[in-house]
Amino acid sequence: MTSSNRIKKRLHAALAPARRIAGIGLAGALLSACASGPADTAGAQKAVLAGSAWNLVSFTSSSDEVGVIKPQALEQFQVAFSADGKANFQFDCNRGNGSFETVDTLDGSGSLRFGAVATTRAMCPQQAMSARLPGDIEFVRGYRIVGDRLFLSLMADGGIYEWARRP
Repeated sequence: MTSSNRIKKRLHAALAPARRIAGIGLAGALLSACASGPADTAGAQKAVLAGSAWNLVSFTSSSDEVGVIKPQALEQFQVAFSADGKANFQFDCNRGNGSFETVDTLDGSGSLRFGAVATTRAMCPQQAMSARLPGDIEFVRGYRIVGDRLFLSLMADGGIYEWARRP
């Protein structure tokens, strides 16, 4: 099975419940909007990821030429989501921070976008992930949490980042 097919299967499986819920959620949202005044949902939108921290496990590209890339050590690449909508990153020997916005569904998935991420620019030892991950952050469009794993999907079937929950 090619990497592209593996990614498509993962994305299809990960997003199928979200598509079903989206239709139900839209109908429910329209009904509740008609029945009541405007609701404050800003806090609820970040609730699923807020307070969580993750170590990068791998990147699976939709391109067979790239395939699967893994960091040399689990702690080299990290992301932590705070309740105030900030994301803090460790990119090997560099650090970064920025904002994030989500629209969550009931099943631990949803859309995710990062704002501009400011990073340090230390000269880390050369490895494939050091250059790839910081550049891909702006293309993240969705997430899904399955057990202790977080999957971040890139736009246009660009690939999937798999993260393990930090203790």
